[in-house]
Amino acid sequence: KYEDINSYARNNPAFPNERAGSNDSSEGNFLESDGTDFWFEFKMKYLLSIGDGKDAVFPKLTLDNGILVSDDGLGELWNPFKSGRTYIELTPFYRNQDLSDDNGTVQKTAGIDVALEYDNTDFRLNPSGGSYQRVFYSRDWGGFDSTDPWTVLGVEAVKYIALGPSESARQWHDFALF
Repeated sequence: KYEDINSYARNNPAFPNERAGSNDSSEGNFLESDGTDFWFEFKMKYLLSIGDGKDAVFPKLTLDNGILVSDDGLGELWNPFKSGRTYIELTPFYRNQDLSDDNGTVQKTAGIDVALEYDNTDFRLNPSGGSYQRVFYSRDWGGFDSTDPWTVLGVEAVKYIALGPSESARQWHDFALF
């Protein structure tokens, strides 16, 4: 439940020819409102039996005060068939935002996210080396009384590079990434 939020909804009567929140919209093109936001996601992940996922579901890690001391190795620099863990993700979702603004804005979306994820980091929660990539497809087909159908294709890519020892950071490892 929200109070006093800025709603960048369509059809603001004070700005009839603008799309709220766009680059060309006026700074004051929003409606103040209270409202509710209900969001449901059910994420399912399947570990493919390639790379490090072939031998163990969970990696063997040794930590000291939350910092990685050793792992079972990063393996290849970037080869999903020899190192890292590759997942298929499936996430059905539903969201209903009901705002008590001047328009009585209700925004609903329901659909599914499908993704392929490759995690070749040394420690997923606090990585100091390796890489992470995710390619995803999100789609709302307009079902379940959705406001508008939409589609998103996306890519996430992260590369962790050790910067060397430092007086202000505890995290440093001597194993080579290159």
